[in-house]
Amino acid sequence: MLAPDGRVLHASQTCFALTTLAPQHLIGNYIAALMHHDDMPLFLVEFEASMSAGTPWRLHHRLRRVDGTFAVFESTLNPFFDATSTEPAEYFGLHKCVMTLRPHSNSSTVLMDSYLDHFTTNTRLVEQIKQLRSEAAIADEEDDQEVLQETSCLVSTANSIRALLNLTGLSQDPPQTGTRPSFEHAPAKSSPQICHGPQPYSL
Repeated sequence: MLAPDGRVLHASQTCFALTTLAPQHLIGNYIAALMHHDDMPLFLVEFEASMSAGTPWRLHHRLRRVDGTFAVFESTLNPFFDATSTEPAEYFGLHKCVMTLRPHSNSSTVLMDSYLDHFTTNTRLVEQIKQLRSEAAIADEEDDQEVLQETSCLVSTANSIRALLNLTGLSQDPPQTGTRPSFEHAPAKSSPQICHGPQPYSL
């Protein structure tokens, strides 16, 4: 039993076998809050129009269970005028709606639910792969920057050493192997002549 705003006023004991929710967990809550978020907008529009016109209607929708999964139901909603209501004689006090649920499961529904589950899982995995690839690309860029920094440090160190060698004069090329250095021979000194006997004096 639903109020005109969608609140559950009464629930039978069979709702636990269908929805895994006890009647005390349903009473006082909005039935739309238990539906799938894709089915909620259509239900609210059709429910308001049905309560205003007083015409019954059927709806295929999904209800959330205790474990977080959804079950597909075919519901029939019958608005009626409750003349025995003890509430004030207004629209919200006299109008009620009987909502009858029954499981709706066939081969096409099962296949569609399976397809939607697989599609959702695939979409989530694709997003995770994109995120991991972006993180890997960022890590590679950071590694390349570190390598470039280390290379630049080595180059600057080598340039500093080369400049220091140029200042100290130790950067001259070593002599080539296989060649002998050329030495200039100094002129030989003449040995003194030894004279025997008395030497005449020169005037």
